[in-house]
Amino acid sequence: MPFHIYRASAGAGKTFTLVKEYLRLALASDDASAYAHIMAITFTNKAAGEMKERIFNTLEDFKAGKVDGAMAEKLMEELGISAEALSKRSTACLKHMLHNYGLIAVSTIDKFTLKVLKGFAVELGLPSMFEVSLDQDELKVRIADDVMAQVGTNQELTDALVDLVEQRTDQEKAWTLDGELQKLADTIFSEDGRLNMRTLEGIDLKALRIKLQAFNSQFKNDLVAIGKEAAELIDRNGIEAGSMAHTGTGIHQYFQYLKTFRDDKLIPNSHVNKTLETDKWISGKCPPDQHQAIDSIKDQLRSYVNQATAILDDRFETFSVYRIVLASLHGMSLLAEMKECLDLIQQEEDIVSISEFNHLLNKEVMDQPAPFIYERLGHRYRHFLVDEFQDTSVLQWMNLLPLIDESLGTAGFSMVVGDGKQSIYRWRGGKVEQFTHLPNIYREDIGEL
Repeated sequence: MPFHIYRASAGAGKTFTLVKEYLRLALASDDASAYAHIMAITFTNKAAGEMKERIFNTLEDFKAGKVDGAMAEKLMEELGISAEALSKRSTACLKHMLHNYGLIAVSTIDKFTLKVLKGFAVELGLPSMFEVSLDQDELKVRIADDVMAQVGTNQELTDALVDLVEQRTDQEKAWTLDGELQKLADTIFSEDGRLNMRTLEGIDLKALRIKLQAFNSQFKNDLVAIGKEAAELIDRNGIEAGSMAHTGTGIHQYFQYLKTFRDDKLIPNSHVNKTLETDKWISGKCPPDQHQAIDSIKDQLRSYVNQATAILDDRFETFSVYRIVLASLHGMSLLAEMKECLDLIQQEEDIVSISEFNHLLNKEVMDQPAPFIYERLGHRYRHFLVDEFQDTSVLQWMNLLPLIDESLGTAGFSMVVGDGKQSIYRWRGGKVEQFTHLPNIYREDIGEL
């Protein structure tokens, strides 16, 4: 069967469609246990409970012979069965469900992920009796406390904290260091943040910072040297600022900008360029005795401007990028330290944060063939129904794909239901692109596949 995508706004019958498809699969034959091979995934315990309740209530109605509604009519039409057959199959299915309640797979995606994770605890280096920590706020407080305890002993971390304090002070906003650290810890627990942090693995941030700082310092020193030489040349010849063309905005002022490294004024402005193009260096207020002095050094001043321009053409763009990166490196170092604190807490207490699930699976488990994953699960699902797909994160979807691919490859049925417009809010890490690209697969790191 093909992969089905059901896009609909709130109130357009998404839940009705999900329940109808679930029952169509469960009642497709006389096998009362067919429902055990259906995995219906929701995003909250409340939604899972409501879906189960609706399935049971609908089967109860069919069992009682109430088969004159829209749901019954659609099922009879699609399955090609009579009202009597629908009632009979519903009775058998409901009885089997009540006697084997654990086989009903209507679950939140986190519970399903945890089930897979427990099957691979040994391979992932997790203790067999690990616990799940749902309280991320508590973990954030503990991480912040651990970081603060290392101030003064861990120079890398101390430098990062000093940089954070300076940034917040410059912003002149109310803040506390503990609060800022806890806010920063959100990055560790968010899917986007963890994916971005993974790209930093293996990078020596300290060595990188030294390299970038060396480049930018050399860039600055070279321009400052040109500015000082030019300014000294003007002073030695007794030339006043008002004697040169475009007083306050022209050549004389430009060299002052270079000398003091005004990084927002390093590029020669239109007045500087006009002086070079027209070869008019003297202002209307220039005393006669300074005319000859300016004429005698203008070629040297032109040379200084050209030297500065050559440096800017060659290195300014790189300098600008490096400056942005340098502003973030202390924060990156701090995040790396905070991640180590989290890892240590989890290791010492045999716990796994709920935010770790999808990363652990994506990194290790989902490279395994689907049959092997099913073997560890102890059960094989043939059909997958995913509710509120707009809220499914990229990583969650990547982790489900091997199983859905196996389902489709073995004549199974899979369907996602959702409202693409809601994904713009990015609740739970959902992405607009992921929904709009279906049935093509979207991945953040490489775009659409």
